[in-house]
Amino acid sequence: MFLSGNLLLIRNFELRSGETKDKFLIVLADINSSSKIVASFTTSQAYINPKDIKPGCIKTATKHCYHFPKGRIIGENGFCFKKDTYVFLFDNVKEFDIQRLQTKYPYDQIDVMCRLSDEEYCNLLYCAYQGIFVTQKIKKIIEPVIEKLVKKIESK
Repeated sequence: MFLSGNLLLIRNFELRSGETKDKFLIVLADINSSSKIVASFTTSQAYINPKDIKPGCIKTATKHCYHFPKGRIIGENGFCFKKDTYVFLFDNVKEFDIQRLQTKYPYDQIDVMCRLSDEEYCNLLYCAYQGIFVTQKIKKIIEPVIEKLVKKIESK
C-alpha cells in the first residue's frame, strides 16, 4: 500500500478545520528499512494564474507545483483524475510515519487507486527535486528513485 509511486485515497481525512473529506496522497518514496514514507497530498484548488497552467511541472515566481489535467491517464491501470489536480511542492512534501497514519486512518479507510506510470512518476519526482522549498533531506531520498526510473524508462 505505502509503496513508491502509489496514489492513495484516504477516506474521511481530517482537515485542519476539523472537517473531513476524501483526500488523495501520493507516495513519492518509501524509505528503505524504515516505517516512513515521503508523500504529498493533492488538491483540485489551483491558486495559479490561468495563463501559467499547463500539464506537468509549473514553476513561476510564486508557485511551484505539478499539474495532473483532468481526464489524462496517469496510472498503470488507466486511472485519471476527474478534476484538474495539483501537487504543491513546498511544505506539502514531507515525511509521514506509516504507523501513525494507519492509527488515524485504518486500512479500510485507505484505497490504492493506482501506481503512477513510470513517466508520470519520474516527471513528478523531478519537478519536486527542482523545488527550492523541498528539503535537502527529501531530495537525497528521492534522487536515487529518479535515477532508477530514468534507467527503467530508457531501457524500454
